[in-house]
Amino acid sequence: MRQRLLFLSVFLFSFIMSLAWFVYIQPFFRVSQLNLRTVVAGVQTGLNQNVRQWNGRVNFLILGTDDIEGRNGSGILTDTMIVLSLNVHTGKGVLIPVPRDLWLADEKTKINAMYYYGKTTNPAHPEQRSAEAVSVVLGVPIQYTVVTQLQTISEVIDALGGVDIHVQKTFTDAIFPREGVDVTKEKDPNVLYETVTFTEGDHRMLGKEALQYMRSRHSTDLEEGTDDARSRRQEQVMYAVIGAVKREVQHKNALALGKLFAIYEKNFSQELPLPDLVALAKTMKTNLVHIELKQHTIMPLLVHPAVAKYKQWVYEPIDPTWQKIHKDVSLALFGTIAE
Repeated sequence: MRQRLLFLSVFLFSFIMSLAWFVYIQPFFRVSQLNLRTVVAGVQTGLNQNVRQWNGRVNFLILGTDDIEGRNGSGILTDTMIVLSLNVHTGKGVLIPVPRDLWLADEKTKINAMYYYGKTTNPAHPEQRSAEAVSVVLGVPIQYTVVTQLQTISEVIDALGGVDIHVQKTFTDAIFPREGVDVTKEKDPNVLYETVTFTEGDHRMLGKEALQYMRSRHSTDLEEGTDDARSRRQEQVMYAVIGAVKREVQHKNALALGKLFAIYEKNFSQELPLPDLVALAKTMKTNLVHIELKQHTIMPLLVHPAVAKYKQWVYEPIDPTWQKIHKDVSLALFGTIAE
């Protein structure tokens, strides 16, 4: 009888593991095209290392660059700059967007140019220049900086099956740059540009449409045809992507997660190594699946000086020492002002 029970137990365990392989593990590895041995090695390393943190938080800087901006020969700037500060003990995170037009008096340029200058001073890691600048502005250290082109965001969105976006107001952009056009040779406006329209309401956007929504900047609408509106839409899509990733993790969608892991391996594994992710997951445990995110803005602590001051449209801090922003961010992260 005992042998029979033992046999049944082994059989059930084998059946469950086989089912898990075919339902979750096998689709994940098939789609992600990862080497099992490499993944196991990364996991083992991560389990034996401590997470990089600061006062119980891990701060990620997400930099979004747009290659369409540099196609006329100008330098690549960071269109989107968002800090995700994650409490490793509670799973609660704070998203803090940094305006791309924020003026850095010491550098005599806008903060979105720091990545471009970093390519000159530190070609191997230009993102460090951006991270240093953001750290000065917010008063927090950056543990990881992730750089992504907006085209990669489009691939992520498609892997997730789309993101849910609420368009606040209908607008049309009649001179949206058409992809795949050689601007050094083509001069016909009908070839260079296309018309895109977004209607008010809730939409499930796939990658191409979300990318157009993020990039549009020439609407005749006075509100939507500005760089500020464009930055707001980019932040909106980034928040939606983070929410969609969280959704797929909770649903244990092996196919979607496999596609995401393949994108991660191709684009982000150098900046955010697998062992570091494992160390973070080990520290957070079940909180990793139940992450709660809230948004925080530093905009009330910024002002628009007259254009004549810097010969361009910028933001600058009310307090040039950044201390008011440091205190504001500290309250948002810890509920108190750090000494």
